[in-house]
Amino acid sequence: MRAAPSVYLAILCAAFVGACFYNLRTNGIYACPAAYPDGGYLGYCNSTGYGDYDHGAFWFGLEPAASRAAAEAQVLFLGSSRMEFALSTAATDAWFAANSARYYLLGFTHSGNRVFTEPLLARLSPSARIYVIDSEDFFTRRESPPVARIFHGTDVDSQYRRKKLWQYAHRIVCGPLAFVCGDTVAYYRIRATGAWRFIGTVGSPTGVSDAADEERDGWQEAIDLAHSFVSKLPAERGCILLTIAPSHETHRARAAAIAESLGVAFVAPSIPDLKTFDARFGIRNPPSFNVVTMPGTPAFDSQDPDHIMWAQEVSLDVQWAHAMAPGANIVLVAAASDSDTDMLVALNYAINKGLGDMISMSFGESEVFLADAEGQKVVAKWEKAFKRARDRRITLIASSGDMGSTNIADDMGDVFGFQNVSYPASSPQVTAVGGTNLFYGKDGHADPAGTYLGETVWNDAPQGIASAGGGGVSALFRRPGYQDDLNKTVRKSLNQHRGIPDVAFNAGVVGGVIVYTSFDGLPAGFYVVGGTSAGAPQWAGIVADLNHALGRELGFINNRLYRLGANGVREREEHERGERRDRAGDRDHDRAQLFRDITVGDNGFCGFTPDFESVCVPGFSAAPGWDLATGWGTPNFGVLMSLFDQWDDDHDEDCDYNN
Repeated sequence: MRAAPSVYLAILCAAFVGACFYNLRTNGIYACPAAYPDGGYLGYCNSTGYGDYDHGAFWFGLEPAASRAAAEAQVLFLGSSRMEFALSTAATDAWFAANSARYYLLGFTHSGNRVFTEPLLARLSPSARIYVIDSEDFFTRRESPPVARIFHGTDVDSQYRRKKLWQYAHRIVCGPLAFVCGDTVAYYRIRATGAWRFIGTVGSPTGVSDAADEERDGWQEAIDLAHSFVSKLPAERGCILLTIAPSHETHRARAAAIAESLGVAFVAPSIPDLKTFDARFGIRNPPSFNVVTMPGTPAFDSQDPDHIMWAQEVSLDVQWAHAMAPGANIVLVAAASDSDTDMLVALNYAINKGLGDMISMSFGESEVFLADAEGQKVVAKWEKAFKRARDRRITLIASSGDMGSTNIADDMGDVFGFQNVSYPASSPQVTAVGGTNLFYGKDGHADPAGTYLGETVWNDAPQGIASAGGGGVSALFRRPGYQDDLNKTVRKSLNQHRGIPDVAFNAGVVGGVIVYTSFDGLPAGFYVVGGTSAGAPQWAGIVADLNHALGRELGFINNRLYRLGANGVREREEHERGERRDRAGDRDHDRAQLFRDITVGDNGFCGFTPDFESVCVPGFSAAPGWDLATGWGTPNFGVLMSLFDQWDDDHDEDCDYNN
């Protein structure tokens, strides 16, 4: 029995429709789901098919509600898709709703596309009171195919109108019949705010155009473009802010410099690692976190070990200063390089701008490098800056080093074969923080629910880790007045020179602190980190807490540390001899309990010299009272606050830094 021709026709038609639909699903708009958000339209889907609809939608007025929202917004954001995506969050909506303000993310770039953005703004006639501009685009040429098609293509208006019709069909078909459509990631845009919503599982949101970024040839070209673009905005300079997308750190320093040349504000976003750290440990976000990058700072290079090292250092310092003082504002000042010249530029900027009441410096170099005439000129510049900070009641904290009684001698990590100390920790105007190994737990095991078991001098050599707390006698600085009351044996060992550290904090890699990092070059995650670089920011956090509790800036603290420490040792010795009876709450008792005195261990260090010789540099041993391994020890915070409230002295004669 033969089938009727109509049956064959039906089969052929079904096959043809199926093939067409399969092709559309594979290469066209039907590759994307149709879960349209309320008040949203499909801006981008499957570049080989539907492609970019957003540029034409605004240029040809195909989304009048979106154009009207952009024109009426009080805050208008101009920039790349990276900035748009970073701000397309519920938190952004909530903030503007709470402040009864309208915003719009008009995310068309203004570099190669300035010929598009500028006339588009002229068409929209925006009434925004504030413009926020993503400055990334001033440093790149972004050749956008959609813009090229709009200005140089043929029948472009009709093409975009057909895209709008396709969008209607997509919604009608894939809405009720979602199972027949694909799941390639689709980018939907909210008409009222310009915020993006991402739906689908294949791929990830990286950008809405096919544009390729290319570095501009010159710095002056970027400046000229920025001035030209900003001059055409219908707003006063005081109502214009420059920013940089959180995921794009390359041009932060240049953006800050351009903002300064324009006379507009520059606002850098917070580093997301801190938010992850806070969320993990239940710490509230800081009231504010600002990043100031000095002009000339290079782009982050994930292949450069030096960049990786400094990125880890930044994460450690920011996260643990914040952990110790959650209510403190944080300003991260990034120098253009780790040279003395660039570090001084950053330090002077922080001091001159009054960015903080304390400055934490987790860096240093051996005094050996500063002993000649040129080195002394460098030291004089540092000390001049430190004096200005001291005059402004800014507390200066520095880590004492991680190579025990010696320091690094070259870029290979080799060390000097003799005792030496690190600068700026050795400056008499700085509070130097050494290191301890902290034991905390119960039943001989680490346990966060346990108790304080004790501390020793930080030296991880027994665990096979070549690290120890920096400490020793300065070759550059005379003994400051606040060390005159140390006991006779200690003073003799100082030989009329400055001794460090002044105090200590947990620094062991074994039992270290936990830091979260997500920058390129290392797998994202939590890491255990040690070093006196952990102690310096934590002491800075302690001082911030003291400032807040006492209602004033403590400024230089070494005079008080040494006077209280010496009195405490003397009173503790009298108590042990039975000459004094005191009880908790008495000031005499408090002074005796001010520091946890470290009396076990030394900071000797074994390594290799630049001549490939194995060397073990003798260390300094802990002892009752102040010593060259841990200073006065680690703080008893509650007592520290009580006693610091009784002292407020700072003597200029203690800042002598001559040999």
